[in-house]
Amino acid sequence: MRWAWAGGGFLALGCVAVTVWAMVPTTAAEKPTTVRPPLSTVAVERTTLTETTTVDGRLGYGPATVVRGRATGTLTWVAGDGAVVKRGRPLYRVDDHAVVALWGRTPLWRPLTTGVKGKDVALLERNLAALGYDGFTRDDSYTWETARAVKRWQRSLRLPQTGVVTADQAVVVAGPVRIARQVGELGGPASGAILEYTGTGKVVSFDLPADQRRMAKVGGGVQVELPDGKTVQGVVSQVGRVAVADPQKGDARIPVTVRLKKPVRGLDEGPVRVELAAGGKKDVLAVPVEALVATAGDGYGVQVVAGTQVKLVVVQVGMFAQGKVEISGAEVTEGTRVGVPAA
Repeated sequence: MRWAWAGGGFLALGCVAVTVWAMVPTTAAEKPTTVRPPLSTVAVERTTLTETTTVDGRLGYGPATVVRGRATGTLTWVAGDGAVVKRGRPLYRVDDHAVVALWGRTPLWRPLTTGVKGKDVALLERNLAALGYDGFTRDDSYTWETARAVKRWQRSLRLPQTGVVTADQAVVVAGPVRIARQVGELGGPASGAILEYTGTGKVVSFDLPADQRRMAKVGGGVQVELPDGKTVQGVVSQVGRVAVADPQKGDARIPVTVRLKKPVRGLDEGPVRVELAAGGKKDVLAVPVEALVATAGDGYGVQVVAGTQVKLVVVQVGMFAQGKVEISGAEVTEGTRVGVPAA
């Protein structure tokens, strides 16, 4: 779509809005027409144009995961808000017995005892070895050697030394976790929601309009402006695959998470601005968008200035980005002076 208004009017190409400062009746078939001198000039430059967009985001630790208790008994202790819990350390206690964090991806879902085989056994043995317990073969078989190591581990936690691991004795998490919030009530039942946790690294989260999804690619770099005005670099670590309607903003949006390259100290949470860059064009001729002149016949041109001579030259426009527009034409080359409105 195209509109052009004369003298400081409005021009739109696709979804890009620009100000046009003159309108001269000509067509691409006509020869360039001599026009009044512009108030200022700039040189046509050869450059790289990159499409960018800026969105509001939030610095924090990312979405929280809920831990639900599976034990019968009384909740007697929960790790404090902000605490970092590592492998083998207690997340909470039931009847003063520790429920610890194990690292992996396979949840414990059954009692593990001699003769059992499976991925959950392999996960337990990996964790036991990482915690310094040995004397067994690391595989997916729960042997008497595994049970002996489990008893030593249980003794260190002051748990009953049964040699059997039940699903209510440990919570499987991906790695070190940070306690976001205690949910369960001390003295209450040790079932249902107990706590919420996040990862330990600060991240930036934001919702991106679904029609701009191309702007966020996993592994792509972004720039984050912090509340104090400082900027840090980040990398897109996750892009949602489901668009959710946002009734307040009137569009559909997808969640995006950014991992920061350097730690942000002194601030746990806060609003930020995120600049994303998508694909661009290299080695193109470009001028400021305000140098464009709308012409009759749905064309565009620039005012080429040579000494005291000024003439309108019809050009073809390409990519709009960074306040500039790609142009091409027989009479525009790198360094050509073109007219722009005075600042």
